[in-house]
Amino acid sequence: MSLTSFFRLLNKNLGVLLMFSFIFAVLTFFYTASLPEEYRSESIMYTGIESGVGNMIEGGMGFMSTMVDNQYANLITEIEAKSTLEETGMRLLALHLVKAKTTPSLLTSESYALLDKWLPPSDRKSLTVEGDLQDTYQRIMQFHRETRGGKKNKEIFENSSSPYSHKSIGKVNVIRMTTSDFIRTEYTWTDPGITQSTLDVLNEVVISRMSELRAGRSNDVVMYFRQRVQEALDELKLAEHKLQQFKMENGVIDYDQQA
Repeated sequence: MSLTSFFRLLNKNLGVLLMFSFIFAVLTFFYTASLPEEYRSESIMYTGIESGVGNMIEGGMGFMSTMVDNQYANLITEIEAKSTLEETGMRLLALHLVKAKTTPSLLTSESYALLDKWLPPSDRKSLTVEGDLQDTYQRIMQFHRETRGGKKNKEIFENSSSPYSHKSIGKVNVIRMTTSDFIRTEYTWTDPGITQSTLDVLNEVVISRMSELRAGRSNDVVMYFRQRVQEALDELKLAEHKLQQFKMENGVIDYDQQA
């Protein structure tokens, strides 16, 4: 088909094309108009990985780069782990149960009303310890274990429409900021308070988990060297015992002791 023929065909069917374009635009408008408004929030977390590894290792840039990459990969894996997301969801729920009434910025009135859908008032009352986030979290964690697999559990902790679900929180985007000690996390939700609170709680959970992991590694290193020292002492005692036996059996005189 020549270019002239193409333009003739286009001109002949221009009305039909315009009509379909208009219908598509109208349908798109009504579809997007019915969608809830979304809010995006981000946070930046200092890791200390880049400078920490650099201070420990002199030279060997390739090896250092591999260590840095591995540590960042481990950190991002920890952030995206289901157990991390579940803990974040439960701690976020505890925050809302304890402080939502006194701190309206944590979630909108519409979201607070939806708590009746995610968690009936009777359950909320039994889970909430007024003014105590940690005790409330402990009760929620026990509730989560006892109801796992049940309808209530799925409604609040498995449903992607619930802000306390690991599926919802798992949509967080984790970005390593190249050649720096920082990572950026981004999250989008239909409530601005929930969006920001989710990132705040997630950061606290990750920092706590990484601190425990590093402390555990330090303890393992200490225990390893203690074990090695004890093994060396045991070998030294055994060698001394064998030396004493040899002296006694062969009548070797220890002149230092005789003097």
